[in-house]
Amino acid sequence: MRIISRFQDYYDRGMAHGADHARAFLRETFEYSEQSSTCPIPSHLAPLTELLKSDMSAGRASLSPFLIAFAGKLYPGVRCHVTGSAADAPPSQSSAEIVYDKESLFRFCVAHSIDLNKKGLFDRRTQAQRFQAFFDLRGTTTGAGPLTTEGIAIAVAVARRPGHVLVNPALKPFEFFRVFDAWQAYQELDMYLGSLAAPDTKPPVQVSDPDRIKQHGFDKQSFRKRPQCK
Repeated sequence: MRIISRFQDYYDRGMAHGADHARAFLRETFEYSEQSSTCPIPSHLAPLTELLKSDMSAGRASLSPFLIAFAGKLYPGVRCHVTGSAADAPPSQSSAEIVYDKESLFRFCVAHSIDLNKKGLFDRRTQAQRFQAFFDLRGTTTGAGPLTTEGIAIAVAVARRPGHVLVNPALKPFEFFRVFDAWQAYQELDMYLGSLAAPDTKPPVQVSDPDRIKQHGFDKQSFRKRPQCK
């Protein structure tokens, strides 16, 4: 698979191991917004924003969830951000960590006193339960079916920008290499785009020799000398 793009992403290195030039991925980036009259969010992208959780903050720490649809499956993540202690602290005193699993998120919350037992006004589940359900989306196709129908390989929705969906953005800023390394991500995309190009391709059915003989009208005596009646 060749990747045709105006920018480079971390998984482009997968092409160094050999690429099938008969197939190409035209990686053009688009941004859709609920507020835009020229680029409104299409119906096949709406499930991403519906599955996304809102931002959370406690003191100097904040959590900003995002949801990546990659090669037909979903991968939820959270950007964990901590600002400096003073209101005028320089950016150098700020730090951010991206996590793709609930264990890492819960450790961050404990370290920065974020209360995950707090319940929402309308959703009576605790924040811990909500994030548990959020991370349970990992590797599923929930809401990603319309993207496959439209042939979209990559889409990202970010809670910090509600109502916005990016199609085919760079994944390195999201540290997606924590989910797939360069070779794995390239292979996932290659197989996904290959399945879209040939959706009806199925492996041939293996038929055993005895069944094949029966299909041609023969039986177990066809190639033997039949016993003679005396």
